Amino acid sequence: GAPANVLVALRKKTGSSQIVLHVLNRDYDAQAKRLKPLSNVEVTMDRSLVAPTKSQARLLSYDQAPQQVDLLRQEGTVRVRVPELRLWTLIVLE
Repeated sequence: GAPANVLVALRKKTGSSQIVLHVLNRDYDAQAKRLKPLSNVEVTMDRSLVAPTKSQARLLSYDQAPQQVDLLRQEGTVRVRVPELRLWTLIVLE
């Protein structure tokens, strides 16, 4: 799950435990002709997708250095917070 103006696609490579979430900002400002950067975007996924021992995810963005973020576990879900989403960010879970 994610906010309405954010599109998330999950990819899992066959034969690999790596999961990559493609997070795309769709908050386009037509008047300014640009995407509005979003702050603290939370992406929620089913806990079964993430190894129980995994505590962090790697964020990869086209215009920022890679960063590590904590996974937030709650009941049957895992949440990842993307501090700033410009055009797109990849959330890598290995």
